[in-house]
Amino acid sequence: MGTYINPGNEGFAQILRGEYVDKTGLALLVNRAIGTPQKLICISRPRRFGKSYAAEMLSSYYSCGCDSRALYEGLAISKDPSFEAHLNAYNVIRLDMTDILQRGSDIPVTIDKLLRTEAAQLFPAVRQDGSLTDVLLDIVRVTGRQLLFVIDEWDAPIREQDEQCT
Repeated sequence: MGTYINPGNEGFAQILRGEYVDKTGLALLVNRAIGTPQKLICISRPRRFGKSYAAEMLSSYYSCGCDSRALYEGLAISKDPSFEAHLNAYNVIRLDMTDILQRGSDIPVTIDKLLRTEAAQLFPAVRQDGSLTDVLLDIVRVTGRQLLFVIDEWDAPIREQDEQCT
């Protein structure tokens, strides 16, 4: 379990300990899109409408770095036939772009460094030579699991740029 690769489910567990409105139906939409031409999904809502909660929920549901079954008992997703097939079945890469921006101003270089470092720790058999794409493809080859990306605060670089221009 890592910070960016297969981040686990503690974030979603904390959310569930508060007042949580079940939004696991979102995972049903993602389940239907996996393996189709519609597999690239952007969930865009106004600020303060639960996108980060949704990112935590999706990460904990899909990540093979944890066992999230107990967290989803009684939630909408657990009643769907696709629940078992996708629960903790993927290597999840979760990026919070606000966090990435705080770690370095060159976003692609920062992401490359963070993911390579973590991949080397989590998957020692993965080759580290070549591009980041090569490393990610090798993770799929070594583990036999597809990658699923969850990008939170995707608009942070745009907001940051706008703030610098004004």
